[in-house]
Amino acid sequence: EMRNQKIGILCVQETHLSPEHQLQINSLYVYRLLVLNSSDTAHPGSSAGVAIILNKEITNTLSAKLHTIIPGHAIVLSINWHDVKVILMG
Repeated sequence: EMRNQKIGILCVQETHLSPEHQLQINSLYVYRLLVLNSSDTAHPGSSAGVAIILNKEITNTLSAKLHTIIPGHAIVLSINWHDVKVILMG
């Protein structure tokens, strides 16, 4: 749906993604998507979690940098968007 709707950046809460699941998703969609996730360090994969999903077809994922503020709850993404540096909070 990100492709059809031309969504470049999608922020998602309550992802419950373990590092293994994140790797699996990034491997499955290696040419289309990049998932940047912050899990709850106490219970990775079973509670909380926030993620930013980048559509590789329309965003410059090479410049993307994820900074975790509160693991599993708050993140900041820094990315170049049309030659402008953009900072998103999720």
